[in-house]
Amino acid sequence: MILSDIEQRIKAKIEAIDTPLKDWDIQINRGILTGFNDAFIIDGKKRTELIAQDPKSAEIIRPILRGREIKRYGYVFADLYLLFIPWHFPLHQIKPEIKGASKEAEKAFENQYPAIYNHLLQYKTELSNRNKAETGIHYEWYALQRWGANYWEKKVFLILFYLFS
Repeated sequence: MILSDIEQRIKAKIEAIDTPLKDWDIQINRGILTGFNDAFIIDGKKRTELIAQDPKSAEIIRPILRGREIKRYGYVFADLYLLFIPWHFPLHQIKPEIKGASKEAEKAFENQYPAIYNHLLQYKTELSNRNKAETGIHYEWYALQRWGANYWEKKVFLILFYLFS
């Protein structure tokens, strides 16, 4: 689950009265596909490290619950976080006309979120090779492969991962 601060407070109130997940009034969509979990899913220690390097990093680090952590009447939080980076980030909202991989967006990302950019830079080869039909063509190497469209900012949603090895 990716939650903003306000959503986390709402969720805590719901949990205080033990409302089962099955009773939540939410629609479960496909959501996010990272294409390379090692780069985008971090633990609490890495989260703390990235925020210490650049406090602005906290804006795009979201707590995550994977499908295997969801139980019938609750969840087990594994202290994992998602680097939530939509296509063309951070220009995706102010320049909706961007249609393909954007050097301008990459430069803005590097300047505005240097700690996260440098973290992802160590995985650039793997990230660039994720989906050759789209990476570097439709979206930048540092962005999520599929990020759940524009509803991510408006609603709570679950992330279900199917891992193939």
